[in-house]
Parts: sequence; C-alpha cells; structure tokens
Amino acid sequence: MAPVNPEAVNKWAGRIVPTFLAGTVTYATYVFVAQLCVNLLLKGHRPRPGISAALLAIYFVLCLFMTITYGRLVYIVTVDPGYLPLGPAAKRYNKADKNLSRQNNGTIDRANDALGPEYPSSETAITRDDGPDSPGLELFYTKDIFVCSQDGRPKWCSECANWKPDRTHHCSDIGRCVYKMDHYCPWVGGVVGLNSFKYFVQFVAYAFFYCLFVVVVAAIYLSEDLSTTSELNGHFVALVAVSGFFGLFTFGMTCSSLQFVFANLTTIENLSKKRRAWLLAVLIPPTFSLPQQGNYPHITYPLPLPPSEKSSSTAPSSPASAPHDEIVSEPEALSERNARATRTFAILQLAVGRNPWDLGAVGNWKSVMGNNFLDWVLPITQSPCRNHESHESQFETGRWVEELLVEREEAEGPETGYYGEEWGGAGDDG
Repeated sequence: MAPVNPEAVNKWAGRIVPTFLAGTVTYATYVFVAQLCVNLLLKGHRPRPGISAALLAIYFVLCLFMTITYGRLVYIVTVDPGYLPLGPAAKRYNKADKNLSRQNNGTIDRANDALGPEYPSSETAITRDDGPDSPGLELFYTKDIFVCSQDGRPKWCSECANWKPDRTHHCSDIGRCVYKMDHYCPWVGGVVGLNSFKYFVQFVAYAFFYCLFVVVVAAIYLSEDLSTTSELNGHFVALVAVSGFFGLFTFGMTCSSLQFVFANLTTIENLSKKRRAWLLAVLIPPTFSLPQQGNYPHITYPLPLPPSEKSSSTAPSSPASAPHDEIVSEPEALSERNARATRTFAILQLAVGRNPWDLGAVGNWKSVMGNNFLDWVLPITQSPCRNHESHESQFETGRWVEELLVEREEAEGPETGYYGEEWGGAGDDG
C-alpha cells in the first residue's frame, strides 16, 4: 500500500471543509429565516412582524460580515499565502525529484545518482549555503537588527534551502516556509500567517457573534414553541446544537487570537515563549571602533572569502570556522571595496521569555489590525506589520530590545556610546 501523502490530504481537506461550512451556514439560514422568522413569528398563532424584521436584519448583518471576512481570508490563504521562495538548490532538487518520480521502475539510489553529490536523498536535509555570496544574505545584513543563529548568520531552512526571515517558520503540512506563520487551518484550506492573520481574527470574532446571536434566539423560541405546541421542532434543536458547538469553538479561537494580537506573538512563538531566548544580530554603528574581541561575539558582512580563495594564505579565516564565542570577521581581511561597505553586528541574547517585537498592547494591536476603527472591523487593508521597508528590522522591535542595548552599553562602559544616539537615544539619561 502506497504511503499517504500528508500534503495531498491537506489539499483535499482544504477543499472539503470550506464546502461543509458553506452548507452548514446555508442550512442555518434556512432554519432561522423560514422556520423561525417566517413560520413562527409571521405565520404563527401570535404574529410579530416587528420582531421578525429586527431579527432578520441583525442576522443578515452578522452573516454578511462573517461571510465577507471568511471569503477574504480564504482568498488570501489561496492566492497570497506568504510562502518564502524556495532557494536555488531546493528548486533544482524538486524539479529533478519530480522528473525521476515519473519513472515507474526508478529507485531512491538511482534518483540520488541522477541528482549528483550536490543533492541528498529526499530523507536528508539540504545543507546550509555558507558561501559569502549566498543568495538572500543581503536582505538581512542591510537591516540593523535581525534574528540570527549562534554564528551570526540568519536561520536556515534545510527543506526550502533558503535563509529564513524573522518570524518565519517551516510548515510541515505544506512543506514550505511561511512568513510569520501562525498555524495550519483546515477550516480555511491553508496556512494562516503574516498575510492572513488579521482576517482570521476578524472572521472568528464575527463567527462567534453570529453563533451567539443564533443560539440565543433559537433557544428562546424553541422554549416558546415547546410551551405552546408540546412538539419538538427538530430544525430548532439542530440549529441550537450546531450554533452552540461552533459558538464555543469560535469563542476559544477568538480569545486565543486576541491574546496573541495583544502580545504580538504567533501560535508557534507562544508555545516556546517561556523558555526561548532570542539571539539577535545588532548593528554596531560604524562611527565606533569594535569592542575588544572577548567581550561578546560579533560578525562582519559581507562575509570574507574562504581561505582557499584568498590570495594571501595568512588572511583570517571565515567566521563560520570560528568557535561560537569568538566569531570575529575583521574588515581589514576583506577587499578594499568591501571594507568600505562592511557592517559589523554584535550577537546579543535577550533574556528568556522576552519578546523582541513587544510594542505594548496598543502598539501590538495596531501592528496587526491597523490604525483606525475601519481597519479593525473591515477586511480591506493589510496588516501594517507586512511593511518591511524599514532599514532597522523586518519587524518593529520594542522595549526589550531597547533595554538590551542599554544593558550592553552599560556593560561596555558609558563612554563607548555604542547605541545611545544611533538607537533613538536609548542610552541617554532620562
């Protein structure tokens, strides 16, 4: 029996579940409109047209907002999910792997032979590209702060063969890295991440209010119908059960989503927030001389060429070959052209549990939901945190990073003034 492909399962689930939800809402609309508002409140033994009209108006307003936000969410998840592009090695590997998979009598060994030594088997990760000209590195060291590994390089995804931008995670359900991934959601048929999280929050909130309204109204008139006819209306019972179930589900999702919005966290980041200590590469302003080598690790970009490619055998080695606590790339080891354009970063560590992107509750809310009321309630504009044009970092950093810079400056001595003026006066008194 052939093994089940989880990506194919998720693809089909992403098609079936939205169809199921659409059918559920259609049935709920039929019961609420035809059975409750028309048959009971308009044609019943005690007609109440005013109440019926009011209930219908509220119902369709809530249903409209829920449907629009859901449609916007599914559209973004499908059309613009926010995948990190595959690296060149992953593209070549996937193309060769697909070509070989069409051969009915092919084997893993034959596939590996055809791919050559550069490509591992499908069960082996693609090794990190440590070359100084590795594609994509410039997107990191042109910023003033970025999340890094212990050696000062950005995080690497061995599946996508690419450097991972800040807050990017690899989703095993789809086999791709996703910008600011929150979770894989079969209810919307894809991954909720940077591009879609705002619409997800709006959808679950509107869905909760919709379900709450329906279950309360249906329960009230189910009780009234029982007291007058002594017969159980199966449609009303089903409506109460379905809306109650989805109401509890969406209430939990709304609460957790709002918690993450106000804390500026994703579901994945929240799982490790109490034990994780973020490593950040922080630019040392070029107007200051480098600190002594032993004070803290640092790295200089662009990276120097490997020793084998340098004209002088006495040139310092690449920082990748140095121990993690003594990572030094001296500008003088680079060419004269590169030396004028070097950027040296200190590798600093936040205290455990501190979120580098915590902007305070209000700032966190605005970074995801927008800057005004219309942004908060309408699924039109994108989240402001999608804008990565700032030279400082891919995502705006908060007070914990400022405190870290102040602590580092105090440890080096106030006379250094490494970060005080360059970071908005973080090192100034008062």
